[in-house]
Amino acid sequence: MKNRLFSLLLCFALCFSLTACQPQEPVPAKELSFGVYENGVYTNAYFGIACVLGHDWEVMSSSEQQQIHDLLTDTAISDTIGDVGAYEPIPDLKASRNTGFASIDINYIKAAPDDTAEALSNPLLNEDYTTLIGATMEQLGMENTSMNSDLVTFCGESEFTLSVSGTIAGIPIYEIMLLHYNDGDEYMAQIVTMATTKAEAVKLFQQFCPIDAIPDDAWDTTPEAADVPVAADPPYGSLANDIYTNSYAGLSIDFSAYSGWTCTLGEKVDEQQMDDGASCIAMSAQNDALCAITIHFQKFPEDDLRIYRGVTREQAVDLMLTIKDDLVQGYAERGMEVTTMEKRFVTCADDRWPAVYTCGTIMGMEYHSLQLIDYTLGDYSISIEAMSIGSDQTAALLEMFRPLG
Repeated sequence: MKNRLFSLLLCFALCFSLTACQPQEPVPAKELSFGVYENGVYTNAYFGIACVLGHDWEVMSSSEQQQIHDLLTDTAISDTIGDVGAYEPIPDLKASRNTGFASIDINYIKAAPDDTAEALSNPLLNEDYTTLIGATMEQLGMENTSMNSDLVTFCGESEFTLSVSGTIAGIPIYEIMLLHYNDGDEYMAQIVTMATTKAEAVKLFQQFCPIDAIPDDAWDTTPEAADVPVAADPPYGSLANDIYTNSYAGLSIDFSAYSGWTCTLGEKVDEQQMDDGASCIAMSAQNDALCAITIHFQKFPEDDLRIYRGVTREQAVDLMLTIKDDLVQGYAERGMEVTTMEKRFVTCADDRWPAVYTCGTIMGMEYHSLQLIDYTLGDYSISIEAMSIGSDQTAALLEMFRPLG
């Protein structure tokens, strides 16, 4: 499901460019040049614009952008809207934020000889274009699709945009497109922002400014040390004297401070499932309940690593709850009847975490579970699950964790 979500989100960003305007012979106006990304700032002399990103954004290389463009053009997009013929959008910037679900795309699109900035200022007025966009989004899996025109602040000016909203796998998706064109130029810029709230998608346009108005402190926002850490392979913790520590996740548990715990380090359990592995399994009988704690790692597919890094802890929980029916069915197949599955907030390693809480019955006994998910650490996700049969001890189990350092 997560792989499908990633592919569709890329499709949505590209759909705007592949279904834009039909080209005609260009009228050369000035020497063509492309944007440059350096020290957290994207500058484009051809369009006279800049975009201040910063250390929490990651920008694809030109080769990575072209690979995604070619893949989608050859598969999902071409299957949906047909051959694009002689028209080819040119990707110039693909940036995704490491924290939160947000992206900014810039494509070059050839202008027709009779195109003007005024005529292109409101994409919603092109009925054929909006009809095609809506049909394409629905075919790609977006539900509850709506389309409207919104004003955003771009380079200090109010500009009309085409806004498309809907849901995919229950997650709200908002994409906003702006066509930036200087009369007489051979190309226009198609700027697309994407986020899980409309306010955030609109706000992303505020990161743009004229190229001659870049803030003085903008160039200092990308320290080398700010890169997302890459995990060792695998990122298992260590267990000594009943003390479990994991530097990758930045947490520990001193099981020796609690009575009755039996702990083991896990090993990779399934070669076919993206290197799944359990780092620690601990069990104990506490307060008339059988308790267990598991710490589980999963390696991301390399091609999808960039988008997973952008999913917050709460969004990861929300994504899991979109397949609630499938999860409940899976529990039922293992003999458990689920009565509640919902999002809760708990304390773990002195931090506040969103969690998936599940309760029900198994063999006539109460079953409780709290599961934490974190996609933001690097090339592995971590899942921490506290379980108890009998009374509900799950929140107390998670409070046993302590931060390292």
